[in-house]
Amino acid sequence: MTRCAIQGIRYSYSDEAAGLLINRPGLIECRDFEETLAVVKEGRADCAVMPLENLIIGEIRSAVKALSESGLKTYESVSLEVRHVLAAVPGTTFESLTEISSHPEAIKQCSDFFSGNRHLKAIEGDDTASSIRNVVESGERHRAAIGSTSAANFYGADILRKNLANDVDNFTTFFLISH
Repeated sequence: MTRCAIQGIRYSYSDEAAGLLINRPGLIECRDFEETLAVVKEGRADCAVMPLENLIIGEIRSAVKALSESGLKTYESVSLEVRHVLAAVPGTTFESLTEISSHPEAIKQCSDFFSGNRHLKAIEGDDTASSIRNVVESGERHRAAIGSTSAANFYGADILRKNLANDVDNFTTFFLISH
């Protein structure tokens, strides 16, 4: 089994992309892009899968910067359709929300949603899936998170809104990275 580092946790978009690029990867969950690449450089993972470009926001600068400083190389890539949903503790209503958390890049992809809902405060989280998990675990009904339908379903969240991204045809390109 190939050991693959991803920025995020299971049911993040990076997890989904890794599954498309590698048959049954053994995932190593990492907090940020620098840690993801360090795990590969140190030999604790055979490769990494990271997002480097998004249709809406363009280059994912923090990932590209970390890669350029790592000395590692890109190989295969996959473009993944990204359908952001708003997920919350079961029973939460949209009207009760005051805070929305997600990965900073997902927040950028949903800037029109935030412009249209100025009462909602965007909170940066480590990744989309852990943002959903953390909201559900908190039990707080004034919070929600932006992430995937699969993460919402896995972590037991209700989906309050679908297709939050500025463009319904939202794609992110993920790359397989190694020595």
